Amino acid sequence: MVAPDRRLFGLLLVGGATALWSTAGIFVRLVDLDVWTILGWRSLFAVLALLVIVMMKRRGGAPSSTAPASVLWLTVPVATISMGAYVVALKLTTVANVMVVYAAVPFVTALLARAIIGERLTARMLAASLAAMAGVAVMAGAALDPGNFLGVAVALLMTLAMGTQIVLARKYPGLDMALVNAMAAAVCAVGGLVLAGVSHSDAL
Repeated sequence: MVAPDRRLFGLLLVGGATALWSTAGIFVRLVDLDVWTILGWRSLFAVLALLVIVMMKRRGGAPSSTAPASVLWLTVPVATISMGAYVVALKLTTVANVMVVYAAVPFVTALLARAIIGERLTARMLAASLAAMAGVAVMAGAALDPGNFLGVAVALLMTLAMGTQIVLARKYPGLDMALVNAMAAAVCAVGGLVLAGVSHSDAL
């Protein structure tokens, strides 16, 4: 049983993360830069912020990641796909399309948890999952032009990657997700800035 104060703190963190994640799409659409430049610089600042969190955890006496190294190296690519696909999807389709697809994360996660770790899936959760998937199917069907369709597909990839990441974190409680996301952001930063440099040199 989670202590009330810790539960409240967790709910506040989730609420804050939801607000920041939702408004990020607006800024990505407003910035007049190519997708690789946005991904590179966004990820670089994410690395710096996450490293501060990692160091604060260490200073506070929190143990380092106790999950097997193989799990860490499996989770980092999944987190990298999730981060990269988010920015790419926002450049290929509308913020609304991306957010509607991403809203299916809890239900996708529940289905993945059932498949990967055998977690019990209630009838209510199954019904909600089917309803969410139906909504995503309607959204994808409405985006029939090539640009929107590709954007919705990338958003689906992001959603699946995020769900997988959550299930892995649940299966391996010793996995340091701050470290995982810092490493994933570092990969996105390097890849994004390199590809942005290539794109700019080709344009000259």
